[in-house]
Amino acid sequence: MQHLTFPRTFNSFDESKNRILIAPHGPDPVFFGVRGEDPDAVIKGASLVKSKEKFSGYMVFRSNQGTGDHLQNEFDIQNLKTFSSGYLVGEIVEKPYTILGGHVFFSVYKNGITVKCAVYKPTKLTTITEKLMKGDLVKIGGGIRKSSKKHKQVLNVEFLEILDLEKNIVLVNPPCIKCKKRMKSKGKNQGYQCSKCGNTRLTKVEQEIPRQIKKQFYLPVSSAHRHLTRPLQRIGKFNRKIEFNNSKKWFSKMT
Repeated sequence: MQHLTFPRTFNSFDESKNRILIAPHGPDPVFFGVRGEDPDAVIKGASLVKSKEKFSGYMVFRSNQGTGDHLQNEFDIQNLKTFSSGYLVGEIVEKPYTILGGHVFFSVYKNGITVKCAVYKPTKLTTITEKLMKGDLVKIGGGIRKSSKKHKQVLNVEFLEILDLEKNIVLVNPPCIKCKKRMKSKGKNQGYQCSKCGNTRLTKVEQEIPRQIKKQFYLPVSSAHRHLTRPLQRIGKFNRKIEFNNSKKWFSKMT
């Protein structure tokens, strides 16, 4: 169903986890719900779902699911309120660290204030955030988690956009100009020497290591989306003139 109706429906199935996303987890009067762009799209999607259980009818709702409405406003970084949502732009303070369980924490600096951020393993954004480094410029959207005895106030990350990447420069043994091989250290403060031809140099040289992440927009896997999370296929898409009228079969009771 997801493949046949893409991109007019969204977040129906998480292929990375082989998990259905349209059905409630527990006992519920709602059998399943298909998210989409218009009444025709969700009705078409629902008609493709096969099940041994029968349902008594359907109704189409216009909602703000998949709109990202809760992340439209920039945080007042000097007055972060618990349970508020929004976004901020700032620099990574230090290399992110991973705790037991696979969750990643890092801090973002802006206007003299540091904000601690958390990325949880089920989102699968941890493989990206682990590769951030001090000085990277990022835009982060999410909600402010209540402080506890173990953790202070934290921004739970719902999306990450990398705006700029610092160069990863390391010092390495210098190459021999003649032999093109790395020189070896002669000992502490004694410089470096080529083991083949004997050429010497006094200091190490800088080398840029390619970054393993790109300047782009990153989202969690679909099973980790909140209801309001705007999926990638809906970036820049706004349905402003969806009208419900008698020509649309937005309500049906089956007997």
